[in-house]
Amino acid sequence: MEERLFFYELMHWFSLNRRNDPWSGTSDPYPVWISEIMLQQTVVSAATPYFMAWMSRFPTFSHVAFAPEEEILRLWEGLGYYSRARNIRRTALILVSEGRRTLPSTYRELCSLPGIGNNTARAILSLAFGQKYPVLDANVRKIFMRIFLEEEWTKETAARTDRFIREGMKHYHPGRVNEALMQFGQSVCLRKKARCTVCPLSCCCEAYRSGREDSIPPAAVKKVTRKKTVLLIPAWQKTLGILKREEGIGRGLWTFPGLSYERGKACLDLLQEKRSADIFPLKREIHTYT
Repeated sequence: MEERLFFYELMHWFSLNRRNDPWSGTSDPYPVWISEIMLQQTVVSAATPYFMAWMSRFPTFSHVAFAPEEEILRLWEGLGYYSRARNIRRTALILVSEGRRTLPSTYRELCSLPGIGNNTARAILSLAFGQKYPVLDANVRKIFMRIFLEEEWTKETAARTDRFIREGMKHYHPGRVNEALMQFGQSVCLRKKARCTVCPLSCCCEAYRSGREDSIPPAAVKKVTRKKTVLLIPAWQKTLGILKREEGIGRGLWTFPGLSYERGKACLDLLQEKRSADIFPLKREIHTYT
């Protein structure tokens, strides 16, 4: 495949369709880092208002380091995966203790910091420092599995994709290449109903040529595990009973008491037997929990 044709078409598409996110176009490692962490497991539209609020309250990582954890978690509330916010604070504390004014500019140093893994380090190095580090996230993997007609993402596929993207980075800014690929995967090369008829890269795509774009990558088999939990909302006069979680998911957050189904049912049975409290069942609700 001709790499130059691929990247010419990709970057031409990007110049016409680039999405101007609040973190786009900056070479400051701090907002790049925060945006990349927020975009883990979170769509752009949901992360954007949180990013704006975060940067307003914490314009530098020094502000994060000196803020109490509870305030940071409160600002993160609703994004889910709260360990991300805790790791940002842990990293900020490390950077301040080392007297740094910016994030490290080497892959090894970045990956040694809490919450910064392979793809996050690559994104920071390319977007903020202009270094040739391809980001092989889910969007990029999906594109190249179709381009190369690969049914599985293997070490060999990853190495081939890495080499291919690095060739493009010889001619275009590494950060812009990564940004273009990620946005292309989000808006054109969709997992379901890929927009092949308007895709400028269809001339390079083996999956499209063979009519297999809908089956590559193959759909993941989801295993559903049912878990029952009893949620208690203790209320007396105009007061509600809440507690602060000290461990596990939601550590540091205030919540209503939650029990396993067995313990919760036993508790309710005891209350009913002793008639020590009035019990009012809540109506059925469906929640998305991350």
